[in-house]
Amino acid sequence: MRIHLCVALAIIAALASGCSEQGTTPMNDDMSLGKAEPRITSSLQSLLQRSGDDEAWIIIQEEATSKFVQFAGLDGGVLLLDLPVQTLSPEEHVRAQQLLLGLAGSAETEFGFEMKISHDTEKAAGVAIRVLREVYLFEDDVELTLIEN
Repeated sequence: MRIHLCVALAIIAALASGCSEQGTTPMNDDMSLGKAEPRITSSLQSLLQRSGDDEAWIIIQEEATSKFVQFAGLDGGVLLLDLPVQTLSPEEHVRAQQLLLGLAGSAETEFGFEMKISHDTEKAAGVAIRVLREVYLFEDDVELTLIEN
């Protein structure tokens, strides 16, 4: 719960500030959703190296809609995928339930969906891509921004 709140507060602050140049890595034109998985995997590997720090997180965001998926690094090399329910439309919420609650290690809390993934950055990146495609219904050509602290 403490990690979830810290990550949420950090993300709100980052989004509210417009994400200054430091800590924001826009994915290049060729880093559309369809080509983003290797870059997300690399960022998650970096996040694992910072695991255990309450402020270790990344956000994968589509800027026009402000829809996002976020990860926090936990102790022991665990990645926490966090999808806040407040950001989801009713239809997206149903799709998130269908996708995430069918995957091992995920749960729905009063704040949203969480999924713990141990050490497997490729799996975590794949789940993030699935959320972007299957929950938000983004096409492969949508441009993303990667925000890291």
